[in-house]
Amino acid sequence: MTRATWIVALLFGCSVVACGGESESNGGSGGGTQTGPLCDGSDSIRFLLTSGGGYVEPEYSFTSPYGSTYLVVTGKCEAYVAGDYMTGVRVATLSEVQAETFASDVRLSKIASWKDHEDQGCPDAGRNSISDGKSFAWCSCGCDPDAPAGLEAAQDGAFSWHTTLLAQGEPIGGPLAAAANADTSPAPNVTPVPWPLAWPVSSLPATNAGKAGKRVEGADADELRELRTEATLSGTYLDYIPVQSTGTERHRVYARDELPDALTAALDALLATK
Repeated sequence: MTRATWIVALLFGCSVVACGGESESNGGSGGGTQTGPLCDGSDSIRFLLTSGGGYVEPEYSFTSPYGSTYLVVTGKCEAYVAGDYMTGVRVATLSEVQAETFASDVRLSKIASWKDHEDQGCPDAGRNSISDGKSFAWCSCGCDPDAPAGLEAAQDGAFSWHTTLLAQGEPIGGPLAAAANADTSPAPNVTPVPWPLAWPVSSLPATNAGKAGKRVEGADADELRELRTEATLSGTYLDYIPVQSTGTERHRVYARDELPDALTAALDALLATK
């Protein structure tokens, strides 16, 4: 094969496999029309998985504003992954190979074509949604039989990557959002911890005051994360930090990892279109 022929063959091969983008495949098992690469170098949200809703605790709107489970991937190949909010957000960087496989597994280029599908609601009203950063496709309690071909497999792929990247990632660190409610009915066999910070726990807003909470940074954030970890390891499942504030007064403190400010703004804007 001459050099010129080899170059033509290489270019033709790139057009077939999209050179890192998602490619067409048969049977609804992937691809569709080609799309730009997952990691296009931008700060934009290129993929979002969010799962949650249904019958939830009153504190849910504060603890889990983006769902009880979520995965966000930006154009810089940065993945922000969260499961139970008490275990925090983890951050991972996808390799080039991972990015190509990810885009195929979640059918990135097909999501826009699924946006008009209306899945039947589930008794608990929970839903799983995927987004390409512009359009959403969702299912509730599994996808309906008339769901578009490939949608359920795309969601399965997204959850599989959520598991992979959660294990691969490192704790996000940085600031927390904190809120607190008076603990008027303490759970049995739960020993509260003394409030460790210089400012009073009473300065924290209640969880029903919105998702913003109070921003906690530096050593104070580290201290609350340590208490949050201890609460998860206490042997009694808790979704809060039990605190003895003053005298006999007790509070349930909720400490949620914060995403970078720009990403938070982008997520809020995207979810407002959902």
